[in-house]
Amino acid sequence: MTIRSITPLLAVSLVLLAAFPTRAQESPDGLTSREWQCTRRSAREVSEYAAFATECLLECNEAAKTDPLRFCGPFGFDAATDFCLSRGRVLSQIRMLKACVGEDCPECYFGGSCEDFPRSVLFNTERRTAIRLRPLLCDDGSSPDGSSAAEERCVSRLVGASSRFQSHLRQCFQDCQQRRQKGRVEAEACGVGALDGNGADGALQTCVDQARVRFLRSCLKCGDTPECWQGTSPPLTCPNAMALVEQSWAPQEPTLFCADQPICGDGRISGEEECDFDTFPSGCGPDDFCNSQCGCEPFPICGDGQVTGFEPCDFSADPDGCDEGEVCNGCSFCAPDPCADVTEVEPSGGTFFGTTSGDSGATSRCGGAGPEDVYAWTPVQSGVARFETCGSSFDTVVHVRAGSCGDFAEAGCNNDACGESSRLSLFVQAGTTYVVFVDGFGGAQGSYRLQITPPGTIYGSPQRAFLQGTTDCLFE
Repeated sequence: MTIRSITPLLAVSLVLLAAFPTRAQESPDGLTSREWQCTRRSAREVSEYAAFATECLLECNEAAKTDPLRFCGPFGFDAATDFCLSRGRVLSQIRMLKACVGEDCPECYFGGSCEDFPRSVLFNTERRTAIRLRPLLCDDGSSPDGSSAAEERCVSRLVGASSRFQSHLRQCFQDCQQRRQKGRVEAEACGVGALDGNGADGALQTCVDQARVRFLRSCLKCGDTPECWQGTSPPLTCPNAMALVEQSWAPQEPTLFCADQPICGDGRISGEEECDFDTFPSGCGPDDFCNSQCGCEPFPICGDGQVTGFEPCDFSADPDGCDEGEVCNGCSFCAPDPCADVTEVEPSGGTFFGTTSGDSGATSRCGGAGPEDVYAWTPVQSGVARFETCGSSFDTVVHVRAGSCGDFAEAGCNNDACGESSRLSLFVQAGTTYVVFVDGFGGAQGSYRLQITPPGTIYGSPQRAFLQGTTDCLFE
């Protein structure tokens, strides 16, 4: 077959390929080919921006020798330095966004946001570059300008070597990640933590070791080293200078070369996620909600006897979800059981003083999210009794249960009948135990005065007491 006869066949094949575009295929660790392009571009831009930031910071440090208003980081920069950095930062962001459009960012880039990741990673690059340069650019004061010409040459040589070393490290890890993307290397073998005998890919370890040797050779040829390099702790020897560069690179490697995995809450339903709580619709049915693990659960109903969804407990469930000695308060939280410490009151009633503190274990329809003190009282005569906290030091709520302390059937409650204090008139049955809660409105707590007045001592005859007590209940 001649070349002339092959050409039309090739043309037809190209047309067919154009008509049926290939779809990005997922690799074993989850990155698509487009996401991998984004990863490579991001790593390269970070490396190049670190070199650009070095030039801005060198200029700043030189000017700072005579201008005390210049500030060269690492946690802030003067206006001139910030302007210099922003020029390179904006250009790097533009180039990163061109390679990372739409859904091309790996999800591990802050939830797949191509807008947020470049800004964040470049700002971190500025700070780490300033931290790396600070000990290299120290002033030993050995000459009027702070350093001799030979020392200046040594500093310049080591600054250049450290920038090249960072670039070499980036290339070593990028090459390993490319082999990982093709399925030749496990992800764990391409990380900083795998180096130096901890399971690193052989080619990665060799590449990093070669980069280290190049840096150390340049460092050892430095010549006159500034005295301040020896005044640091530890002294800035060549091995320590190499470790300083590696430490500034180490946090960037897992950020740039993270494996693409579904992130719960990134606004996308991906991987094995049933739903995503940060998107609408969430992916769950009308009777379900999306929990913090991006799984669908039925909406919780307080008191239905089931601890579901985001309920920490349910007072009707057995067990209720709380530990021993705790009680479920409104299905919202577990609190110490107020019924564990109940003060018994004589049938004649009386006046009692105390102070509430701690967590809330009970509440009422009148409110009461504060800690409680609890009293149990059994009258010997039926009629209208009164329970009041008038004169207490905080905003009290009084609520009463009939029968037992753990019975959630409320007999009555009151809030603010006498100022911020409470007064409750209640018809009581002889021989029935009434549990009185001195509570605090809105979580209030403090010292109180509780008075329990039995029937027959308020209004005179039992008949008049019943009629008056019924009226009081309507308005209090």
